[in-house]
Amino acid sequence: MAQIASAPSILLISPPNQFSSSENSHTFIFNVTDTNNVANCSLIVNDALITTLTNITKNNSNTIHSSLPLGTNTWKIICTDLTGNINISSQMILKIISILKESKKMLGGGISNYIYEVNKGNNKDKFIQLKIKMSGGIK
Repeated sequence: MAQIASAPSILLISPPNQFSSSENSHTFIFNVTDTNNVANCSLIVNDALITTLTNITKNNSNTIHSSLPLGTNTWKIICTDLTGNINISSQMILKIISILKESKKMLGGGISNYIYEVNKGNNKDKFIQLKIKMSGGIK
């Protein structure tokens, strides 16, 4: 009797479900097992395709790096094996609660101007801004 091919099995490793972060750049780690070779796996964020990996290692950790927008985001992985079987992982939630932007401008004469901007909450257009002007070093 012929063996029926099964879809890839996907285990989401990181970030954990309901994770909150002030960093918008994340590494998504997952493991895929399958009786067949895996053709590709894709990261889906907020129901949009972000990227697709084609060099999948079965039975080992695979990683995708991506940035997410401020607010509550959903993510999942979709994998397809070489026989065309498709599986979709469970959906996870990742909350980006603030984003810190830092910039430094040299003003000359040993004076530096630092600007820190923090975006908190769900409004992408409202930032709290802190400006620091320094001359010399910190003692």
